[in-house]
Amino acid sequence: MNTNTLVIGSGIAGLSLAIKLAEKQSKHKIIIVSKSDKSESNTYNAQGGMAVVLDHSDSFENHINDTLVAGHFLNDKAIVELVIQSAPERLAELIAWGANFDVKDSGQLDLGLEGGHSKNRIVHHKDKSGKEIYRALAEKAASFDNIKILENLFIADLLMPESKDSCLGAIAIEKKSRRFINIAAQNTVIASGGIGQVFQHTTNPRSATGDGIAIAARAGAYLADMNFVQFHPTALYCNENPTFLISEATRGFGAYLVNDKGERFMKNVDPRMELATRDVVSDAILEQMTIGQTDHVFLDCRHLDAVQFKKSFPVIHQRLETQKINPQYDLIPVAPAAHYLCGGIAVDTKGRTNVKNLYSCGESSRTGLHGANRLASNSLLEALVFADQVANELAGIPGTIPTEVEIRQTNEKQTGVIDYAKIIQQVKWLMTNRVGIKKDIEPLQQAQTEINELKQVFLEQTNTLNASILFYETWNLITVAGVIIEHSLEAKKDLVVG
Repeated sequence: MNTNTLVIGSGIAGLSLAIKLAEKQSKHKIIIVSKSDKSESNTYNAQGGMAVVLDHSDSFENHINDTLVAGHFLNDKAIVELVIQSAPERLAELIAWGANFDVKDSGQLDLGLEGGHSKNRIVHHKDKSGKEIYRALAEKAASFDNIKILENLFIADLLMPESKDSCLGAIAIEKKSRRFINIAAQNTVIASGGIGQVFQHTTNPRSATGDGIAIAARAGAYLADMNFVQFHPTALYCNENPTFLISEATRGFGAYLVNDKGERFMKNVDPRMELATRDVVSDAILEQMTIGQTDHVFLDCRHLDAVQFKKSFPVIHQRLETQKINPQYDLIPVAPAAHYLCGGIAVDTKGRTNVKNLYSCGESSRTGLHGANRLASNSLLEALVFADQVANELAGIPGTIPTEVEIRQTNEKQTGVIDYAKIIQQVKWLMTNRVGIKKDIEPLQQAQTEINELKQVFLEQTNTLNASILFYETWNLITVAGVIIEHSLEAKKDLVVG
């Protein structure tokens, strides 16, 4: 199999990139590879929406400042300006492609308010914005003859020459047949999403095992800011994987956070109270859980208009009903859960990595927009803007379809029985208990020793020549965990030295 451009990932970044490239180059062959189906995408499950400056009382400067404050000023300001100033154009494009967003009676877009934002600027489709954006993009992508979408195809590794200086495509595994397929590509784009499954509690789907980031690392791509993992403060506290996200738009709507004594604790933490940034709210919840020796706090919606709440948040309301929780009368148990990786594969303004012919956009990339902590509803925006940047770059490259690469054949079999589930649980436990919201040097050092030992034992017991998808997912989780620990330790040591 061969193509001009291989896109790994079918979320908002991958789909919008393919559409833009197909519009610019009608003869450019594009293959989008999806690990699973649409419901396993972070885009599809996104609730909140997209932050865009549209109201006359708002400004680019306000949005830029909110983003810098949320990121503790560790953002790349030039990137922040690029993304935020591009937002209205990218939104108009998305609407032109068929996406629908909530409007007021006046006909103007209804702009929501979320944590860390000084103004109402969240464009949304009730509490299922991601699902609506995915629908529009999937339908638009399907209208192009030069875009081919392959579902249930797992990317095991990148195709690299012996010199390791450029990317030649990727090695895939068909889920049903389990056979290996080589996809030769002139250019490869990793848009595969996040790493949430490295933790015990996450809002990310089960497919979010950090595959794109791990294969990039193994190919020699630089990773940056992997210690900046964002925890969403209000995931529904229940025994589920993934855990259900309760959008902070509910707090923008007026919901309160209370502890086990019914006290509204954010009053004493931040003047923005429940609408402080995610890291501030998560830290405060963790403190309350420690003080009260509990596993969760509560979201209080009992004082809100019940009819309007159900109309504004139908997905959330329906999920609460399945848990026998009535937000009109009951407190909603919530706790922080791993939600978004602010770091990732290091890219420049055109989405290029340090590996020739390898690009990245979306959550798998580190653009410099988010700094230490992402501002709510900036992620879908970043994905659209950098997908556009990459598409513009690729459209200017003369198209050549590479020769197909011979599929590797092996009759070697895996020796012994490997308990992948046990290894994965070990990774999740040490990451949650030693590398979670609060990071200290001693637990991090212990975690590094444990992950290195686990990696050594794992690779000694396995055979990469005839490996399964579960092998690669486990290897990817170990790889990503190791880098998160390494970057966290480096950051802590820098603080001590400083």
